[in-house]
Amino acid sequence: MTRFIFAAFAIGPLLLAQPNAEITGRVLDVDTGQPIANARITVQGQKPRALTNPSTVIVDGPRAGYASDSERPQIILLTDQAGAFRLTNATAGSYTIMAVRAGYLSAPRLDRPASVSFTIAKSPPNAVTLYLRRQAVLEGTILDDRGFRIAGSVNTFRLSVLDGRVVPQPSQAAQVDPSGSFRIANLNPGRYYIAFVPDHYSGGRRTYPVTLYPGVPDIRGAQIVEFQPGSQQQIHMRIQDQPAFELHGTLPQINNQVSLRLKPLASRGLSALVEQFGFSPNPAGTFHFRGVPAGQYLLDSPNTQESATITVTNQNVDNIVLSPNPSSELQIRVTFDTPPDPKMPRAQQPFVAILLEADTGSVGVPSQDAQGVSLARGLLPGVYRLRASVENPRYIRSALQGGRDALREGVLITPGGSPQPLEVVVGDGKARVEFSLEMPESKQNRTIVFLRRTGADWAIQTQMLVVTRPSSLDMPPGEYLAFAWDNAGGTYYEVPYNTEAFHKKFASYLEHFTIRDTERINLTLHTLLPPDAAQ
Repeated sequence: MTRFIFAAFAIGPLLLAQPNAEITGRVLDVDTGQPIANARITVQGQKPRALTNPSTVIVDGPRAGYASDSERPQIILLTDQAGAFRLTNATAGSYTIMAVRAGYLSAPRLDRPASVSFTIAKSPPNAVTLYLRRQAVLEGTILDDRGFRIAGSVNTFRLSVLDGRVVPQPSQAAQVDPSGSFRIANLNPGRYYIAFVPDHYSGGRRTYPVTLYPGVPDIRGAQIVEFQPGSQQQIHMRIQDQPAFELHGTLPQINNQVSLRLKPLASRGLSALVEQFGFSPNPAGTFHFRGVPAGQYLLDSPNTQESATITVTNQNVDNIVLSPNPSSELQIRVTFDTPPDPKMPRAQQPFVAILLEADTGSVGVPSQDAQGVSLARGLLPGVYRLRASVENPRYIRSALQGGRDALREGVLITPGGSPQPLEVVVGDGKARVEFSLEMPESKQNRTIVFLRRTGADWAIQTQMLVVTRPSSLDMPPGEYLAFAWDNAGGTYYEVPYNTEAFHKKFASYLEHFTIRDTERINLTLHTLLPPDAAQ
C-alpha cells in the first residue's frame, strides 16, 4: 500500500489530540449500485475548528486526517476499491461531505444525493452514502457538402417535464473545432434533440441554415437521440450552404445606447433555438447586416421600442425603416380577502409575483404599488399564459379580465386598443389535508405529489418524501390530483402529468378531490404509479 506523508506547518493544534468521532461512508453508482473507486471526497468544516490541522498528516488508502485552512477547514481524500472512505479524529461541529469523480455527474434524485450536511455533537454520525451517475458523451462531425468544416456550435436540448409537459430544455453545447469535429461531455442520461447553429451573418455570399439532427430545419422532422448512463453516441451531419444577402437601413434617431436585434420569425419548435444577432448602428445612424439567409425576420431596437418585419427572398433588402412597436399596457389590480396591516413596513407586506408568458417570450410585471396596482408594458397582441403566486398562507383565489377567467383562458391583448384590466384576488383561508399511504411497508422512501388545477392545466402544489405513517399539511382551496411512487423504482422526477395520455393511462392511480376554505380533508392512497409512468 502506498503511503503519502505531508508536512503541515504550525497552523493549528494536533487533530489526533482531540477526543473525536469517525466519519465513514461509501460512494455508489446510482443506476447500478456498484461502488465507485477513486472518487474524490471533500469534507468541509462549516465552523472554524470543526476540523483541526495536524503538523504531520498521513494519507493511507481511503483514510485521511488532513485539513487545509483554519477558517473553513477542509479534508480531501479518495475512496478505495470498495467505494469506501473513512475519516478519523473529526471534532464536534457541522460538516458537508461531497463526492465527485471524472466521468460522473451528481445523481438527479433528491433521495440519492452526491453531498450531505450534518452535525457531530456527542455521538458519531451514521455511515454516509453518496451517489454519482455516469455521464453520457456526444461527439461527431459537422461538415458542408464538400467536406469542409462549418464554423458554429452544436447544442443539445434534453426532453424534460416543465409544468407537466414534456418539453426540450437547453443542455450542454460545444463549438465545432477546425477539423469539423465536436465533443460534448457531462450529459445527463435522457432523450435529446441535437441542433447545429452556424456562426451566421459572417459577411459572405453563402451561409448555412440552423439544422436539427439528422439534417432537418425544424423539430417536426428531428430525431430524438437517447443516452444511457455511460453511453457515448456519435452523429455526423453534412449541411448544404445557401445564398446569403444584405440588409441596409437608417434610424431616424441615433445615440450611443441604440442597438439592433435581428431574429427569424419562423418557429423551429425550440423556443431557445433562435439565432439572434446584435448590431450597433454607426454614428450616421445607418446599419448594415451581411450574410443573412432567405426567410422572414424581425428587426427591432429594444432601446427605442421600434421594429420592422423583413422578408428576404433572393436579393438584398435596402431602405429599411423601423416603426414604433404596436405594444399595449395592461393594468393589473391585486386585492386581498383580508387586507394586510397598513402599519406593516412596505418591504414586509405580501405581494403577488406575476409573469405573462407567450410563444414569443415572457413579460415580467413590476411589484404592486401601495394601492395594489401594477402595469405590464410592451405587450404585443396575443394570448398570454398567466403565472401568479403569493407567499403562504395566502393563495390566488381568482384572476379575471372582464368576464374572462385569466387563469383558465389566459390574458388577452387585442390589437388597436387598450386591453381590459386584470383583477387578481388573493385568498387567505387554507385547509388541512391529512393523508396516508395504505400499502406494504418499504425500506425505500415514497414520493407523493399534489397537483392543483390552475386554469386548464395542473401545477405542482407540493412534492414531498413520505413514509406510510399519516402526515398532514396546509393547502389552499381548489381542485387537486394526488399520486405517489416508490423511489426504488427509478427516477420519477419527469412525470408528464399535464399530458392527456398520462391522465388517461394512469387514471386509476390518481386521487381526485376538492378542497374548500378552512375544511379538513382525509386522504388515503392505496396504489403507486408503475415504472412506465416516468419519461
